[in-house]
Amino acid sequence: MLRKLLNDEKPDYIAAIFDSSTPTFRHDNFAGYKANRADMPDDLKSQMPYIKRVCEAFNIPMLKTDGFEADDLIGTLAHKIAEKNMQAVIVSNDKDMCQLVRDPLIVCMRQNSQNVKKKSRRAAD
Repeated sequence: MLRKLLNDEKPDYIAAIFDSSTPTFRHDNFAGYKANRADMPDDLKSQMPYIKRVCEAFNIPMLKTDGFEADDLIGTLAHKIAEKNMQAVIVSNDKDMCQLVRDPLIVCMRQNSQNVKKKSRRAAD
């Protein structure tokens, strides 16, 4: 999927964003934050070292910041990029990412091994 994304979209810049293992500011402010959320599935957890190795092989920077979730970093980066009048493309199957869409500067792509779908503001609503 990564190779297809790189070949089809030919991004000028790219980064992989990961959650940190440390608690976030939300955990500090709300003791029950994510208390009812299931852990990452074991099959995905076991793939993480390989995903990171693939990023290294493609020279894709991997970003994570203690105290913040990947979603926080993605949203911040997308808005900083848009402020520079550049387009940020968020590639994630997390539907919550669609709330960041600001056509034409912030768009989301949902991807599986078969296809890639771009979400514009109209498609995200």
